[in-house]
Amino acid sequence: MFGLLLAAVAAVLVVLMVVFSRSSRTAPLGDLEGSEYTRLRWTRNLAAIFAVVWGLGSLVQAAQMLWAPAIDLTLPVRSIWPKIPAGVEVNQTTATVLDGTISQVVATVEGLNLGTRALLAGEVLLLASMAVVALIGVAQICAGLVRGEAFHTRIASWLRTTAWVFLAAGIGSQIAGQSGRNLASAQAFDVHSGSWPDSLPFESFEDIPGIFRPGFGFSLEFWPIGVWLVLMALATAFRVGSRLSASNRRLKSEVEGLV
Repeated sequence: MFGLLLAAVAAVLVVLMVVFSRSSRTAPLGDLEGSEYTRLRWTRNLAAIFAVVWGLGSLVQAAQMLWAPAIDLTLPVRSIWPKIPAGVEVNQTTATVLDGTISQVVATVEGLNLGTRALLAGEVLLLASMAVVALIGVAQICAGLVRGEAFHTRIASWLRTTAWVFLAAGIGSQIAGQSGRNLASAQAFDVHSGSWPDSLPFESFEDIPGIFRPGFGFSLEFWPIGVWLVLMALATAFRVGSRLSASNRRLKSEVEGLV
């Protein structure tokens, strides 16, 4: 399956590069200089290519989260700090560690249930959606400038769409990702029972090196709200600019009609 996905990505890239090379030739238009026109077309085409590559790459990564036998994850664990056994002396060169906490581990995990994998795949797709809509927005703005329509209503509409995607995906990706990792931690580190020889100085699982217990971590960052506000303000500015441009075109046509 992954081989087919990679082959599809390669085929799309070849097609995009052919289209890119044919559509990035210099051809001055309107009030734009030749170099400005070329830069806009290059930026537009590169943004479109990166949007496709990012989208396809996220699909491959989400497929790995869903169907790969084992996946690498950073998982929360119950906070611990290994203690040096009595009688052991350690000579350190500069600083001395007095205390610490291990609350996360990087682990390769297999056997996760489908619900947990779906949450982790959802995080990947939500994060990718923000990059893809932003890149499409760049392509839309450049295309409008090439056509001489810097404040086209379509650009304002896409900016509003991008704002809502950033708000929903920015918060949703945090919820999905942290929920998936918490569930994965519970499945990977939940030890039901065990035994060890009486000769070993262990009183509980927490005393045994290498055995972690499930942890829970959740924090919500509110940067998507700030991005949403900025993009909505830009969308309003583009919408006002679109109305002003339409008024200027009508005024220009009326003046030309009088002449």
